Amino acid sequence: MKTTFLTSIILLTAFITGCNNPDDKVILYSELPVKAQEFIETHFYNIEVAYVTKDWEMVGSTFEVGLMNGTLIKFTKKGEWNDVECYSSSVPDAIIPVQILNFVQTKFPDLAIVSIEYDNRKYEIELSDGFDITFDKNFNVIEID
Repeated sequence: MKTTFLTSIILLTAFITGCNNPDDKVILYSELPVKAQEFIETHFYNIEVAYVTKDWEMVGSTFEVGLMNGTLIKFTKKGEWNDVECYSSSVPDAIIPVQILNFVQTKFPDLAIVSIEYDNRKYEIELSDGFDITFDKNFNVIEID
């Protein structure tokens, strides 16, 4: 019961925060790029979508999807994921590059990856104990915080 209440609070807060930006627009799931829909249906097939927003930026539009379990996923205008935050679970292994997954399983075997963010230069992950690890595009560790 506490988990459901906490998840509801997180989703409500994320939704309100996300929709405070005048450039954000709530859209239908079907308006997401097909690649983003396929990503969700592959990796989060059993979790209901709570909301979808489209954000208009100078470089084009981006999308944010909130799932009912508290997961937030951000996509580029082409539907490629660039941020996955799993507040009540761990990031699905299939999303995580194998080099990062192997590093975490070797160095931190008791911890889960709860967030992963990617841009063209680096990956940033957050572990279940709050540690943040940054990898360059060649999967070398460049920072542990």
